[in-house]
Formats: sequence, C-alpha cells, structure tokens
Amino acid sequence: RSEYHANSKGSGQLLVPKSQRLLPLFISSLLKSPAFRLQNVAIDDRYTAKLAYKTLPVEDVMLMVYPRLFSLHNLAETWTDKNTIPPRLPLTAEKLTRQGAFLIQTHEYFIIW
Repeated sequence: RSEYHANSKGSGQLLVPKSQRLLPLFISSLLKSPAFRLQNVAIDDRYTAKLAYKTLPVEDVMLMVYPRLFSLHNLAETWTDKNTIPPRLPLTAEKLTRQGAFLIQTHEYFIIW
C-alpha cells in the first residue's frame, strides 16, 4: 500500500501507483508533439517524430516528451552538490519569471530564456 498515493483515506479518490501519477501529463505532452498533433504538421515531421520515438533511448524520448527546466539565476543557492545535475523545476509558466534566467533542455536543443 505504500506505493500507492492518495491524499486521505475515504476521500473518494482512486489509488494510483506512484509510477503512474505522471501518466496524464506525459499523454498530454505526447498529444501536443508533432507525431500525434492533428493540425499543421508536415508528413515528414510527423514521420521523423514517430521514428525518433521508436528508435531513441528512453531517456531521449522522455526529453522529447517533457523537457527539463533549470533555474540559472539562483544556482548558487539551490545547487549544493556540484557533481550532480542541478535541481529540476516543474515545466510550468508559474516557474518562469522576468527577473530570472532559465535553461530548457530538450532532446535536440538547449534554450536559455
């Protein structure tokens, strides 16, 4: 039971394994990708994206589906162990501020915003 997540007993929520909590987020991201988007996608782009999903390693496919977001402006405070990757931020608009600098890592690009 410890591997399932619910806020409180008897709340009427479904018990979902921890490994499946992010499944709706990943499905939403996949549906927005060129491989599955229904509009404004050239057939070559669609084929390339589907081929990449089939042939790339899982780590790269995850970066295609859900890119990494890092905060650069407060790296000195949040990144304590220099031998590891800095902490990731959730990929939401609320985390982006005009006063900050951010790095977005996708499968193909690094974008500084």
